[in-house]
Amino acid sequence: METFRIGDRPLNGAYSVLEAAGVAGIGCATAGRCGRRVQTANLLALLLLVVSLVGCETESNPARSQALATSKLCRLLQHGKVFTGQPEHASAESIVVCDEKIVAVDTDAELGYLASQIETIDLGGRTVVPGINDAHVHVLATPGVYLNTQEFVPAPGPTLTDVLALIRAGTSKQPPGTWLVVSVGTALVNDPGATRQILDTVSPQHPVILKVWSGHGTYVNSAAVAALGWSTAQPDPFGGRLGRLAGSNELNGLVYEYAEHQLNRILFAGQTDEQLVAMYRFMATQAVQFGYTSITDIGLGLPLERQLRVLALADLPIRVRALCFPLTTNEPCDAPVPQQAKERVTRTGFKWITDGSPAEHGAYLDAPYTDQPDTRGTFNFEQPTMASMMGMALQGSAVENQAVIHAVGDGAVDNVLAAALQTGGAHAWNGRRLRIEHGDLIFPRHYAALKALGAIVVQNPLHTALPDMFQARIGPVRSKDAQPLKSLLGQSIPLAFGTDVIGSVESPWLDIFFAMTHPMNPSEAITLKQALSAFTLGSAYAENEENRKGTLEVGKLADLVVLSQDVFNLPAPAAIMGTKSMLTMVGGKIVWRAAGI
Repeated sequence: METFRIGDRPLNGAYSVLEAAGVAGIGCATAGRCGRRVQTANLLALLLLVVSLVGCETESNPARSQALATSKLCRLLQHGKVFTGQPEHASAESIVVCDEKIVAVDTDAELGYLASQIETIDLGGRTVVPGINDAHVHVLATPGVYLNTQEFVPAPGPTLTDVLALIRAGTSKQPPGTWLVVSVGTALVNDPGATRQILDTVSPQHPVILKVWSGHGTYVNSAAVAALGWSTAQPDPFGGRLGRLAGSNELNGLVYEYAEHQLNRILFAGQTDEQLVAMYRFMATQAVQFGYTSITDIGLGLPLERQLRVLALADLPIRVRALCFPLTTNEPCDAPVPQQAKERVTRTGFKWITDGSPAEHGAYLDAPYTDQPDTRGTFNFEQPTMASMMGMALQGSAVENQAVIHAVGDGAVDNVLAAALQTGGAHAWNGRRLRIEHGDLIFPRHYAALKALGAIVVQNPLHTALPDMFQARIGPVRSKDAQPLKSLLGQSIPLAFGTDVIGSVESPWLDIFFAMTHPMNPSEAITLKQALSAFTLGSAYAENEENRKGTLEVGKLADLVVLSQDVFNLPAPAAIMGTKSMLTMVGGKIVWRAAGI
């Protein structure tokens, strides 16, 4: 309950009544609202006055009084610059958190009277924003010994000669049988000499995996093929492809799409739960320091049941939505969340990947690639299969069965929208929040259908930092409409942000910077507030959680971040990339606190 004062002594309901008997003056701590100051000389008058004072605050905010009275822990965060994310109440100075929820957001003048009554954190003028919600991330990376990093992105990366030197050095340091992993980019993708046969010349006994940084496109040597239990004439799996030597059925070492995901399943099956728990915990330790309070984890290497079991064992400080990623249409996506993990872990929706990315010419285009006109990329499924997969999402709960569809190329988006039309169109899909992941080549011709379906676009602003690659792949005409942000918001198409990183943590402020500047198409840049909203409320909406989180308002979860700098008053847009969290709170619990706050 609210605390009132007698002189300098707190008066907590009847608890302090006897101690207060005989005190001459008594006032409501919120005197500006109650406007009551009286004199009393006897216990009976004091008791009557206490009842009236408690009623004073109860009438003005009964829910807050109830929260303060019944909560185990209440905190006042004051003297801040609070960005609430609510258009009608965009800014404040103080927040009151009781247990896991927000019970007040207001000015210091309105809430400052609580400073001596509950635990108080002085924000010192720092900026507070809703917790960052990464709507699309892959926590687990392909296991193995990594011989380089991805610091070259968005540059082309190591050449085939560089890669062979890295592998040769790795084999000299690691025992035979050790999986060696090299991150590669377009320099290797554009080299037709990159095959398992050339990799065998430098690594006959060590399984080797070359991973394109886009997450689409893998190269393996013969030792890897054998370790995976594949034959050199392995058939293509559902939704995936294995490259072949010209004129034969023999593998050339190139692995695409669902064949890559099958590879990851095999490798992660060899990892213990404890190893996976360590990966998740390492991620979370880094994430809270950037201000992440929620993520949607797309487990490319784990069946859903194991993903949920590992998350329960990890007991992470942040919220995790586990998104099912089946490798066949009959793989179950209904595993329950373990009881001990239900506070922070949810399980809803399933993911299908319909095409690759422009990096490896895998995004499915409506017209041929400019720099490789003999291909349009590949759509991973036959159209009847796509329609059947979409139909699965229309069965049962809209939340439980939310369809999350990777579609990068404009041809892939065409096919997904055609499948949505085939399975009932706007009548069937509106309200089910169909998600289009990435949508780099969503073009104006798609807007009306997306809006009619009530679809959400989950974009990764870092992709806008690749203008040279897109120009080379699709040419200047198509590039001018690529990667829409401002246009989507202008069409009232919901927008959410994710980092799309694999096996690491990327600062959300890097993506926000690219959303604000949009190197690919500056006319599609959006404002800081719009970008921040996409990373908070937009991402919450994309997982059907906007009523619980995404803004700082009474009744919502106390997921918030105190920033290291005032992002709304910086000398230049690039300065925002240095932002970190000084304090991260998830459900009212402080999960990260930097020195100085």
